[in-house]
Amino acid sequence: MRERLGADRFRWESSVLLLGKVALALFVGFAMLMWLFPILYGFWASVHENVVASAQFVGLGNYADVIAHDLFWKALNNTVVFAVVTTLTSVGLGLLFALAVNQGIRGGSLARTLILFPYLIPTVVIAFLWQFMLNQNTGIVNELLVGLGVLDEGIRFFGTTEWAMPAVIAMSTWVYAAFAFFILLAQLQSIDSALYERATVEGANAWEKFRDITYPHIRTTLLLVVFLRGIWLFNHFDLIFIATRGGPINETLTIPLLIYRLIFREFSYGQGAALGSLLFFLLAIGAVVYFKLLDRGEVGAG
Repeated sequence: MRERLGADRFRWESSVLLLGKVALALFVGFAMLMWLFPILYGFWASVHENVVASAQFVGLGNYADVIAHDLFWKALNNTVVFAVVTTLTSVGLGLLFALAVNQGIRGGSLARTLILFPYLIPTVVIAFLWQFMLNQNTGIVNELLVGLGVLDEGIRFFGTTEWAMPAVIAMSTWVYAAFAFFILLAQLQSIDSALYERATVEGANAWEKFRDITYPHIRTTLLLVVFLRGIWLFNHFDLIFIATRGGPINETLTIPLLIYRLIFREFSYGQGAALGSLLFFLLAIGAVVYFKLLDRGEVGAG
């Protein structure tokens, strides 16, 4: 009887294991299909013309045309400025908030809620909210600045070449600081408080505690957050598109918006796919370099 129960249990465990392997294989196959097919199709479209009707192979012609496009270098510069500055400001702001909340300041729970709030609002609502706040005539920001005597008249933040990009960066920073805040706060709370107590006894000030204790413990996580947020912002589309459409005078036009314009306005599907492939290769190279430098830093730190 015991042997029979053991055999039945063995068959049941074998069946569960087989089912798990089949489910895993199906999941991997589905994931590969969902990821690989769009990527491969994009590469194929980037070397063809008229991909919707009768595709014609043009080799690297689309890549040459898109690099020679009047707006390519403008969009690339805008993308780099937007991604780099917004990454630094959002991660920096998230880190400052995380450090403050981790110190146990009063209102820490309320701060968590307020920081998370922008992350919960739909993108279209965020864009309209900021357009309303920065409105030249009725926006609260302009009314406050004019009331304090900082400005003589309101500024069209999203409508001028000088202020459009800073306004978009400020809006994006407000939204995405929460991502860095929660990840870094979790890492900060994992640090042994005894380390800080020992440093206090030894006479270390706040900067020395951050330099010698906090930063080494959050370094890897901080760099990972910077990398993930940077990749995301290089591909960012919706918030800028809703707020400015890439204007004024292409001042906030980024690579994703240029891809949209090439495909859906100029109907240059091949050039749009070529630009998307260039962005993919650029980010892939950046990822490889990042992880190489990170590995060297970890080895050096160890």
